[in-house]
Amino acid sequence: MIPLPTEVSSLAPLAEALDAASPEERSSWLGRLGRGDMVAVWKLTAGSAVDIGHFHGAEGEVVIHEGKNSLPLFNHFQKRFVLRNSAVQGYNHQANAWFTGPGHFTMFAVGQEVVIDYLKIPTTIPAEFPPLQENMAGFSRFVYGGTQDWCRRISKNAIIGEARRGDKPIGAYFVLVRP
Repeated sequence: MIPLPTEVSSLAPLAEALDAASPEERSSWLGRLGRGDMVAVWKLTAGSAVDIGHFHGAEGEVVIHEGKNSLPLFNHFQKRFVLRNSAVQGYNHQANAWFTGPGHFTMFAVGQEVVIDYLKIPTTIPAEFPPLQENMAGFSRFVYGGTQDWCRRISKNAIIGEARRGDKPIGAYFVLVRP
């Protein structure tokens, strides 16, 4: 069984268990995570480098990552990523997207971390993505407006993200696992 982040004192045993796990086991582990686990794994991953290549596949291939965030409701989602014209972009696929919007984003690297950037949305999208919608319009502004997610590696198939507005963390975290 994959330990919860609050059950380990270093990243290595968690990363090893996640690397050895099947996609189903990683998904089950993801479902067990609570906010305290996400805070703990964020601290454990300090200095853990992630490459932007972790998120995408070949040019034009949409890669789906299963996610869970630290919010009390509507906390299961997917982030869908694609490499287009040498740039990575994506959106949030979730049940309540009709209300919050798809949260289109672009990405860039800063040092050892990767940033999912809701401030700069792509200008074009793949046909299978939902229509572009400004992240500062309607209710989307409360979810994505002014936000960037800073990401660190947990294992070869999992990352942790911390949401920030400007340079300030807003106390929201998420974990993504790649099937």
